[in-house]
Amino acid sequence: MLSGILKSDFVKNVATVMSGVAIAQAVTLLAMPFLARLYTPHDFGLWALFLSIVNIIGSISTARFEMAIILPKEDDDAVNLLASSVIISLIVSFLSMIFLLLFYEWIISYFENPEIGPYLYLAPLTIFFQGVYQSFNYWSIRKKRFKRNALGSASRSITTAGGQLIFGFSKSGATGLILGTIIGFFVSMMVLIWGFLSKLRSYVQLVNINKIKSNISTYKNYPLINAPHAFVGKFQESGLIFFIKSFINVSIVGQYSIAMRVLTAPAGLLAGSVDQVFFEKASKPVSYTHLTLPTTPS
Repeated sequence: MLSGILKSDFVKNVATVMSGVAIAQAVTLLAMPFLARLYTPHDFGLWALFLSIVNIIGSISTARFEMAIILPKEDDDAVNLLASSVIISLIVSFLSMIFLLLFYEWIISYFENPEIGPYLYLAPLTIFFQGVYQSFNYWSIRKKRFKRNALGSASRSITTAGGQLIFGFSKSGATGLILGTIIGFFVSMMVLIWGFLSKLRSYVQLVNINKIKSNISTYKNYPLINAPHAFVGKFQESGLIFFIKSFINVSIVGQYSIAMRVLTAPAGLLAGSVDQVFFEKASKPVSYTHLTLPTTPS
């Protein structure tokens, strides 16, 4: 029985995704001692504030329609859900920029740190990259392209760490940490999109506004139910940075973010691998035709 379990597609796919996550975690942990010497705790604090904003808004930037991409039986519905996720992510990013321009002074006064100001203009672009990455990540899960997901995780971590190290040697401060993060999102996004481009023309022909509206109506519970849940969960995790910032300075926030980044890495290794494969399996209908129901005596 154990031999059968180990040879199952589920275990093989988990191992494939885990390899990418493991590389990503290893690169992050190995790069951290070097980054800690190239950047100050103050730089890490500004980076943590930036990431908190991006992660909170990014968690709902697609209205969670990306999770529904796995569910439709036909690819035309799934492609229209993918298009919906990307379009909504673009709209959310645009609205984030409008909000930033209108309430820039209020946001700066809230953080009590004018240095965060210039970096906020990079947040909408990062949110869009994150939304597109999430959308195509679930498309890859639908297509069982777990090797590409693993490559996406590894490439994001490698390019993020590599960019931050390069910028760190140029004494760029928090700018290097943030630009490295944006580069990582962009590269990993392109890794996932690359496999989609080979059939881009055929997929684009399937997209139409009526299908988009129909699928949004069919899966409306995702923005209505799942999105608030995801927002609260991410706010509980990343919003803690805002709470800490209210009582202590940015440098302590930076030290806290480094510690949490290292401590939470092992937990994400297994969870980040199993959930993707399990979600693909759980989305498929189960057949019970092989079961024999007992007959009741007359």
